[in-house]
Formats: sequence, structure tokens, C-alpha cells
Amino acid sequence: MRNIAWTLAACLFCVCSLTITTLRAQSNNASITGEITDPNGAVIQGAKVTLISKDTKQTSNYVSDGNGYYSFRNVLPGTYQLSITASGFAQYTQESILVRVGYPIRQDVQLKLQATAQTSRPMFPR
Repeated sequence: MRNIAWTLAACLFCVCSLTITTLRAQSNNASITGEITDPNGAVIQGAKVTLISKDTKQTSNYVSDGNGYYSFRNVLPGTYQLSITASGFAQYTQESILVRVGYPIRQDVQLKLQATAQTSRPMFPR
């Protein structure tokens, strides 16, 4: 009888331990990921990606990797602004991205070429 009680206690302990470990593994966060390309579809490496929480004003930064990929993990639920800048390209901004737990967001972005500024000298009549 005593062995049965110890066996039951050990089994109960194991079940409780597994349950607690499983609960800890769950997260209340989400992610925002994507690929950055140019108008021809080529990936853009080294683009600066900024994620700003509209609720807390907290800012996170990332630089796109060699595959043009960026990733923000463990993003808290809320509303965010995503901005991307890269040399030679116009800035991209996406307002009001709604992040919810359990819904990863994939935001692929195609940057437009930056308009080249032209200056001219004043023309004087001869």
C-alpha cells in the first residue's frame, strides 16, 4: 500500500511538472517579419527597419540581412508603425499595424527608387 502511494505521488509530481513547463513555453507575444526588395524584385541588404509602438512609443531597430530579410520577435500586442530606409530608395512607412497574440505578421516591402533631385542654374538673358 505504501509503494502505491509513493508511485501515485511521483506520477502526480511528473504531471504537474510537465504542465508547468508547457505553460511557461507559451508566449503572449507575436512577430513581424518580411523581405525587402527593389522594384525589380532583387533583395535589399542593409536596409534600416524601425518598429515603433504607438502605445508605448518604444522603438526597435533591425538591419535587413543578406537575403533582404528582417524579423522582430517577441512583439507585444498593440499598434505599431513600420519604417524602412535604404540608400538610394524612398522611405517606406506603414502605419497602424495591429499585432495580436498568435497571429504572426508577414510584411514584405518593395521599396521605390528615390527621386533624384535636379538643380539648375538661373538662366539670364544674353
